[in-house]
Amino acid sequence: MDDRKPQPRLGTVLLQQHLALLAMLLVTAALGAAWIYTWQQASNESLRINAMIREAQQLYR
Repeated sequence: MDDRKPQPRLGTVLLQQHLALLAMLLVTAALGAAWIYTWQQASNESLRINAMIREAQQLYR
């Protein structure tokens, strides 16, 4: 008796690898976009705080 499993076809394996690579690429792009958005929000907040500090310094001069 032959208990071996049938081997998957090369085309199927390549398709699975390409789909996995595409999924990783999409996840990486989504993480990059989220990081850029977070960085932009932090930068805007930093600019707002600096403007408030300058305004406060001008009030006490």
